[in-house]
Amino acid sequence: MAAFIATCFMLASIAATVTGQYDTRERQTVEVLPAQFKTLRNSILPDPALYEEVMFHVMSYVAPTDSANPLCSNHSIRYQEAFLQDQLWALKMMDASSKLGDGIIEGNIQGLGSYDECLSVTEPRGQFRGQLCVIQTRGVLPPVVANPAPSQYSLIPALPLDMTMSVCVPSTCSVADIRAHWQQVASELNITVDLSDSDCSTRGDIRPGAHTRTALFIMAVLIILLIGSTVYDYSVNHQPTKERRILLCFSVHHNLQRLLQTDQGTNRLSVLDGIRVLAISWIVLGHRFEQNLQFPNMTLINLEKYTTAWFMSPILNMMMAVELFFLLSGCLLCYHFLQERKRGKQFNLIHFYYKRHIRLTPALVAVMAAEACLLYYLSDGPLWKRLIGYRMSSCLDYWWTGLLYISNYVNPYRICVLQTWYLSADMQLYMLSPLLLLPLARSASRGLVLLGGCYLATTAAAFANAYYQALPAGSTVTMEKKTEQNHGLEYVKTHVRAASWLTGIALGYILHRVRQGSFKWTMSKLTATLLWFVAVGMCVTSVYSVAPFQSLQYRYRPVVDSLHIALHRNLFSLGASGVILLCVCGRGGFVRDFLSWRGFQPLATLSYGVYLSHMGLQAADLASLRQPLAFDMHTLFTGYLSDLLLANFMAVLIFLLVEAPFWHIGNWLYNPNTGTGRGTLAEKRPENVNFEEEKSSL
Repeated sequence: MAAFIATCFMLASIAATVTGQYDTRERQTVEVLPAQFKTLRNSILPDPALYEEVMFHVMSYVAPTDSANPLCSNHSIRYQEAFLQDQLWALKMMDASSKLGDGIIEGNIQGLGSYDECLSVTEPRGQFRGQLCVIQTRGVLPPVVANPAPSQYSLIPALPLDMTMSVCVPSTCSVADIRAHWQQVASELNITVDLSDSDCSTRGDIRPGAHTRTALFIMAVLIILLIGSTVYDYSVNHQPTKERRILLCFSVHHNLQRLLQTDQGTNRLSVLDGIRVLAISWIVLGHRFEQNLQFPNMTLINLEKYTTAWFMSPILNMMMAVELFFLLSGCLLCYHFLQERKRGKQFNLIHFYYKRHIRLTPALVAVMAAEACLLYYLSDGPLWKRLIGYRMSSCLDYWWTGLLYISNYVNPYRICVLQTWYLSADMQLYMLSPLLLLPLARSASRGLVLLGGCYLATTAAAFANAYYQALPAGSTVTMEKKTEQNHGLEYVKTHVRAASWLTGIALGYILHRVRQGSFKWTMSKLTATLLWFVAVGMCVTSVYSVAPFQSLQYRYRPVVDSLHIALHRNLFSLGASGVILLCVCGRGGFVRDFLSWRGFQPLATLSYGVYLSHMGLQAADLASLRQPLAFDMHTLFTGYLSDLLLANFMAVLIFLLVEAPFWHIGNWLYNPNTGTGRGTLAEKRPENVNFEEEKSSL
C-alpha cells in the first residue's frame, strides 16, 4: 500500500513538474497535458479509480481543510478539488510542497519546498495566493543524539536535527490555522510539530517601514557628502586651505590614500598586521562553519563527523582567534601608552575615552542600523523571515545595549550584531585600563605585581564560574548543543575573559622596553629554536585540546571541564605572545617576514569592517537559499572565500562612508585648530578589530 501511495504521489509530482515547465514556454500545450497525464496514469496504475481516493487523503494532510477558520477551510477544499481535477495552479502548489527524495538514509529529510513556485501561484478567481510554510518536526528520527530544539540559549534560531517539511497552502490560512491542523496530524503520528509566525511566507508580506526609509535617507546623505567632498578635493588639486581641510573628510581620494599607505615606521609593530589579518580570517571561517551547521542540509549524517573529528579542531576552536584580538588590544594599548609617556605627553582621561568612542561607535552604529532597517528587505527565501527577521528584531529591541557597550552582560543571547559582544568586553577593559597603565608607567615593579594579581584573579574567577555553574567544556558547536548556555554565562563575560588582554598588557610593556633599548634579550640560535617549539606547541595544544570534549562518549567531569575552560585560552595567548616577542626581537625568520608584509597593512585597517559585517553577510547568503546545503568541506570553503571577498568589499565601503570621515570629524571637533589636511588627516590610522590606534607615521 505504501508503494502504491508513493507511485500516486510520484505521478502527481511529474504532472505538476511538466505543466510547470510548459507554463513559461507554450501556454497552448498546457491544455492538453492533463489529458495526456491522465492517459499515462490510467495505463500505469492497476486500479486508476484509487488514485483520486489516495490523493484525496494525501491532500487532507497537506491542506488544512479541517480548519476552524471558514475562509481557510473553504479555500483549502478549493485547492484540494482543483488538484484532483489536474488544474495547473493547484498542481504547482502541490509541486512546490516538499517531498521525500533521494538520500533519506544519509539524512536528506529537511525539505524547503520550491519557494518561488509556491509564491508565484494565484488562484484563478484571485481568492488567494500561494503561501509556503516550513514545518519542524520532533520524534521522526530516533533519539540517537539528544539534540534539543532551539531554546532561550540559542544564538541562531536553527531548525532541529529532524525532519522538516514545507507545504504550499492558501494565503488566507493564518499561521495559527496551519499550526492547529498540523498539530492534529502530528498527534495521529505520535510526533510533535512546531510552526512560528516567521515560518510562513507569501508574496509581498515583507514591506519596509519608516525606519527603513530613514536609514536610506541617511545613507543617501552620506553618499552625497562623499561625492561632494571628492569633487572638492579634485577641484583644489588636493591642496585646500587650512581652514577648509575639514571638507576633505569624506573625500574618496584622500581616505583611500590613507587606507593604502604601507610605510613602515620605526615604532611600528608591523608583525601584528599579519596576525590581525590571519585572526579575522580565522574568525570568518569559524562563523561560516557555525552558520552552515545551523542551516538545513542534505546529509545530516555528516554533522557528527564534522563536529567530533579531531582534525576539525582548528575550525571548532576558532574562539582562539578572539584571544588573539584580546592579546593585540592589550599589547597595543600598553605599548602606545608607555611610548607617549616616554615622549613626555601628559595623560588626558577625557581624550583617552573620547578617541576610543569616536573610533568605534560610528561604524558600529552604521552596521547596527543596516541590520535593523535594511538587511531584512534585501532578499527573501523559505528561512529568510526566521533567520534575518530574528537578527532584525534583536537590533530593534536591544540596540541600546550595543551602543552602551554592555551587551555581553545585558541580554547576552539577544545581541544586535551578534559578534559585537567582543566590542563590549574590550571597551569595558579599555575603560578600566588606566588603573593598570598609570601604575605601570610610574613604577614598573608595582605595576607588574598589580597586573599579575589581576591575571590570577580572572583565571580563578573563570574556574569558579565554570565549576559552580556546571559549564561543560568544548566548542560553541556540539551535536547535543551542550555548550549553548556557555555563551551568556561564561564566554562573553569580561571578568572571566580578561586573561589574554592582561597578557597583552604585559607583552606591550616588554615590547616598549625592547624598543627603548632598556631590555636586551640575546639568545643563541638553539635557544631561539627551542622557544619557537615551546610557543608553537602551546598554541597547537590549546587549539586541539577541544577534541576530547567534542566526543559524544565524553561525560562531564566538573574539575576537568572547569580547568580546561579556565586555562586553555591562557595557554594559547601565552604561546602567541612568545611568537610575537621572538619576531620583534629579530628571531622570527621567514615567519616575521611574512607577518610583516606590507600588503597586510590595508587589510589590517579593514579588519574592523570585516568583523562587523561578515556574520550578516553569511546569514543573508544562507537565508536566501532555496534548497538545503550539501554540508561538506567544498561547500564550507567556497562559502568562506566568498565571505572574505564580500566582507572586505563591505569594509571598504564602511571605511570610506563612516570610519575615516567620522574619525577625522571627531579629531577636528576635539581640536579644530589642527585641521584635517595632509599630514594631520588620519594621523592615527585604524589598526585592528580591537580598535587601538597605532600612533606611528602610517
